[in-house]
Amino acid sequence: MATFKFTVGKMGVEFVEQEAQNRIDIGERFERVTFIPKNANGDFKNGIRQYIPNWQVRKSLFNSGVAGIFDLPKSATLHLYNDRHPERKAGFQGWIHTSLLGKERIVALNGAVVRNTYTVEPVSGLKVYGAVEEWSRLYKVSEYSWEARQDTTYGRDRKTGKVNTDYPWGSLKHIHLADLFRGTTLITYPIMTAVWENGEATGEYYDRDQKGAQWLFATLSSIQDETLDFETAKRQYFTNILFFNITREEMARMEAKGEIDPKIKEEVYENARKFRNGETVDPGREVMVDGKPVGLNVLPSDRFMALIGTQKVFVETLSVPGRHRVAQLVAKHNGNLSLTTFVPQS
Repeated sequence: MATFKFTVGKMGVEFVEQEAQNRIDIGERFERVTFIPKNANGDFKNGIRQYIPNWQVRKSLFNSGVAGIFDLPKSATLHLYNDRHPERKAGFQGWIHTSLLGKERIVALNGAVVRNTYTVEPVSGLKVYGAVEEWSRLYKVSEYSWEARQDTTYGRDRKTGKVNTDYPWGSLKHIHLADLFRGTTLITYPIMTAVWENGEATGEYYDRDQKGAQWLFATLSSIQDETLDFETAKRQYFTNILFFNITREEMARMEAKGEIDPKIKEEVYENARKFRNGETVDPGREVMVDGKPVGLNVLPSDRFMALIGTQKVFVETLSVPGRHRVAQLVAKHNGNLSLTTFVPQS
C-alpha cells in the first residue's frame, strides 16, 4: 500500500493509495487522505461510515482539510477570511461562533459593534437574539459595525427547492476548521459513489471526491518539486472558489429565467460520462479559445474570460455545471463566444 506524505503551510497531508482492484477499476486512486495539523494533539475525526454515519459530515471533512491548508483560522471561535478570499468582495468577513454572540441584540468584538440576528418565537412573536446554528456569517457594515447573519447554507433539491441536508454546509465546515485549529486530525475517504436511478445502480459513478483528492495530490506534488510555490497555489485555490461561486449563482439565475435547455444539459452530462469512461467524445461546434478554434465538447479544464458585448463574463470548465453553463452561453449567443484563458494575478 503506497503512502505519500507532504508538509505544506501549517498542515501535514498523507495520501494512501487504494489497493482493492474493483475500486481501482472505477477510477478510485486514493483510499484515504489524512490532514494532520502541526499542533496535532492525538484527537482525530475518522470519516469512515461506521464512525460518522452522516454522509454530509463525511463529505465536509475533506473540504475543511483543504481549506485548512490554504487558510487555517487564527482562532477557534472567530474565523476571519484571508484578504484574497472571494467572499470578502461581497462584504463578508468570515464566521463567528455562537459562544461569542450571546443572546443580546448588540455585542462588542475586537473594538467593533456586532449586531446580532434574531428569530421570532412562533407563539409569542417575541424576537430572540442569537445564532440558530453553531456558526454565523459576519458581514461588514462599516469599520466599526458588523452584522452576524444566520447560516442558511443548507443543501436544496434542484427540482423542488426543498432542503435535503441535515446541517448547513457553512457551520459544518467551520466546526471542522475549529477542530483543526485545536489540533484534531481529519481522516477522509474520497470514494467514488455509485449513481442510482429508480432504486437501481446505473453502473456509473460520481467522481467529485476522487477528483478533488487527485487535484490536491498534484498540487502538493508540484509544491514539493518546486514547480509551483505555495503562494501561487493559494491564489489558484481562492480563484477556483470564486469561479465555482460564479458558476452556481449564474446557473441558478439561468434556471430561474427558464434559459436551461434540457437537450444541452443532457449532452453535457453524457459527454462528461464518456470522458470519464475513456470513450470518444464528439467535439461538437467550435468555440474560439485564445484565438484558436476548439470543439465545445472537448474544451480543456480551465478558467476563462468571455467578452459578451462590452461585459466581461467569467466561466470555468473545471466542473460539469461549469461546462453546462458554457454550453448554454454558446447556444444563447448563437455560437459567437470567444474565450480567453484566465490567469490569476499576483
